[in-house]
Amino acid sequence: GHTQCATGVYGSIARSHRNWIVRTVSVAILVTVAFSRMYLGVHTPLDVLVSLGIGLFFVFALYPILDKAFTNHLGMLALFAFCTLFGLANLLFVELYAFPADVDLANLLNAKETAWKLLAAILGMLAAYLLDHYLVHFEVKAVWWVQVLKLAIGFALLLAIKAGAKAPLHALIGDTHIADGIRYFLMTAFAGCEAGSRLLMITRNGLPVACIS
Repeated sequence: GHTQCATGVYGSIARSHRNWIVRTVSVAILVTVAFSRMYLGVHTPLDVLVSLGIGLFFVFALYPILDKAFTNHLGMLALFAFCTLFGLANLLFVELYAFPADVDLANLLNAKETAWKLLAAILGMLAAYLLDHYLVHFEVKAVWWVQVLKLAIGFALLLAIKAGAKAPLHALIGDTHIADGIRYFLMTAFAGCEAGSRLLMITRNGLPVACIS
């Protein structure tokens, strides 16, 4: 997960940015993350290489598709529809499939938790995109100190949602997976748009892109 996410995020930055310093730093970060997984003994070289390969596939094979979608409203909606169906199918599989009795229970519970968070994050990004496209039209340009202020306040509020909403949602809903899903929806929706709050977003051609890990 760490290697694949780092490859997707920093590999995409290196793929799309023209500044060689940014490219070099991005590649160095993703290589360091991949190496750290083996150095810490939490993953094997095979784990890391497979994750690296999946991440690079997304960066190079899907980049042209995503690049076009970012500049086309219908393309973005189609992309979100595909991601939503994928996330929903994954959730239904881990929740409804009759796994064998000797299944690794810890792994299965982790898969269920991840499935809820994944679908919730996709829906949160969709909500943020629709809000920004039709209502907010968030302006990302500002002087440097305003950008720093937006970044600091935005991250503080995001961390407040991540930490502060966990206990109340778990107590209110009971099912921790559903509660975590709602929490990740709120986090992703907030991180993706500036609806009544100030948060620095990464944008491409005026459309918001968010990554929560």
